[in-house]
Amino acid sequence: MKIFYDVINKGKGFMILTCVMMILMVVPASAKTSKWSFTMNRRTVDGSENGRFYKIGKGRNVYISGTINAIQKRKNPGPATGLTVYLMRSRIGVDEDCGSYYIGKGNVKFSKKKIGKTKKSDNEYYLLFDKGLDNYKLKAEGKLEY
Repeated sequence: MKIFYDVINKGKGFMILTCVMMILMVVPASAKTSKWSFTMNRRTVDGSENGRFYKIGKGRNVYISGTINAIQKRKNPGPATGLTVYLMRSRIGVDEDCGSYYIGKGNVKFSKKKIGKTKKSDNEYYLLFDKGLDNYKLKAEGKLEY
């Protein structure tokens, strides 16, 4: 105990303790998570039209998870078509497609899937859901991780 006391009193202990505390305080960067949800009455749901944008840094992988439920079929719906989600970057002119993920048909629950990777820093990104045909109504919700 005397040795520990002498080290602290001579200033070396304080320096060691400070270094250890600084190492412990380093926190790894964690991913941000945002919730999304919609009721899809027509063929697409466009986040840019709904004002739903995400600020994401350059070079970040973007993941999506959630549930999709068919809640109403139209008369003579025809074949069921699958739902695809696109990660879009808002810009002047035509917006840029940064990746996509095919979710599937009907009622689907999907876990964390990579949708794309951001290309520019702190631009506004949004989700665009497209089901191909306007033959059934969907209700969906989930999380976006980046």
